[in-house]
Amino acid sequence: MRDLTIFMDLEQGRPADIAEGLAAKGVPLFAHGATVARDREGVVVPAGYPGGVVAVARKVADAGATVNVAYLGGTGDLVLSTTDISIIRLALGLD
Repeated sequence: MRDLTIFMDLEQGRPADIAEGLAAKGVPLFAHGATVARDREGVVVPAGYPGGVVAVARKVADAGATVNVAYLGGTGDLVLSTTDISIIRLALGLD
């Protein structure tokens, strides 16, 4: 999974252009007028993970990993971005 930070102009329809480009090309970004500010790997923790966010936070901390970005996806999945992808996946049993 990739976590993208995208800067785009405010032209009407720009998000739709980006969504169409992503779907059509299967690449991280394909749209005019947008700039990728950051592209990093992420770990998707499924909604309903045993113990929830508290358990995830404790396991990640105990593994010594640092989370740079965390957010909930549209389906309730927890997305974590870190430089320690393999450590987090192992700590959470997602390998």
